[in-house]
Amino acid sequence: MKSQILLVADLTIFYIIPQGEELCPEPTYDDIENERVCTNDDDIYTWRKKDCYARLLIFNSTDEVRQKALFNCRTSHEMWGRLNTQYLQRAADNKHLLHREFLNLR
Repeated sequence: MKSQILLVADLTIFYIIPQGEELCPEPTYDDIENERVCTNDDDIYTWRKKDCYARLLIFNSTDEVRQKALFNCRTSHEMWGRLNTQYLQRAADNKHLLHREFLNLR
């Protein structure tokens, strides 16, 4: 599952956002004609669009159980972190079960 998500993300060049390597730009403001104007709206919009696409890829690449755990995530980076936590916990459980199974084979 995780490798499928990585493959799709690599193909679409959106893997840096879920990994947290590219964060949403903070708004910068200038005073233009006595009015505060955000000068990097385009950069913020572009990042949000990439993040939305990454969230869509992650969400659609998971099963129903994991999708329920991802509903409250606001960014693809949060989704990715939650999935990593779930997989690490499951891997630890599996390691214990495999070790016990190995000992029972003797």
